[in-house]
Amino acid sequence: MVHEAARTSILSKDWRYSWAKLPNLVLDKQFSMKLAKKSHNVFKETIDMILLQHIGDIVKFYLDVSGVHLSTYADIDRWMLYVTRNGVKKLKLNMTKDGVVPKRLPCILNCLWHLDLDVNFNKLGQTSYTLELIKSFPNFRDLEIWDKTTDDIVEGVMKYLDTPSCLDKTLNKLEDVSIHSFNYSKVVLYFVKLLFAHASSLSRMSIYPDKASNSKEELNVATELMRFPRVSPKAELIYHPNEELD
Repeated sequence: MVHEAARTSILSKDWRYSWAKLPNLVLDKQFSMKLAKKSHNVFKETIDMILLQHIGDIVKFYLDVSGVHLSTYADIDRWMLYVTRNGVKKLKLNMTKDGVVPKRLPCILNCLWHLDLDVNFNKLGQTSYTLELIKSFPNFRDLEIWDKTTDDIVEGVMKYLDTPSCLDKTLNKLEDVSIHSFNYSKVVLYFVKLLFAHASSLSRMSIYPDKASNSKEELNVATELMRFPRVSPKAELIYHPNEELD
């Protein structure tokens, strides 16, 4: 963990340089919440310091701010820009429960190839930020989504997803999509439909249903998913039935 390595860095300059060169930066929920309990400024300034003192490429960046209150995604925007400009190839982000609708990142970032997100699709800020990230990484090939959707309040999100600007470009490089804990909500289904309609190179859409689902519900949703039009002629839907069901 970065915080464990950083703690040892006070022992010597050698240790300090050692953790600053780590290619994989993992800032987990425990780390973020511990900082945020001190103050919001401590939280932001510590992550800024970790990134600014880092030496060399950042290959993998994992940031979990799900337990931290953020009024906007401006800080996350800044961190995303920094790590992608430093060669990040794999990005995992677990977003805050709060936050307002962000603007598109100010530049297109070409280096990332794997995007891994925890998303509550009934949160407008999280849904819109997910799509803004997708639009900002034109060369990413793999998308992994962990569905955290928990309720049925989707009116505002559905209205947003129904606007052409929410995904106004073709995803030319996206080949593989996996959605875990898929819970059959309308908004997540619409998100899948958008990906099918815009990912021209898509080869595989893998759906892993939530364990609380039932067999009848699975059958209905799998049938609906099969009917979605696909811009990629080679796109394959792979639905993994819940093995725990009778």
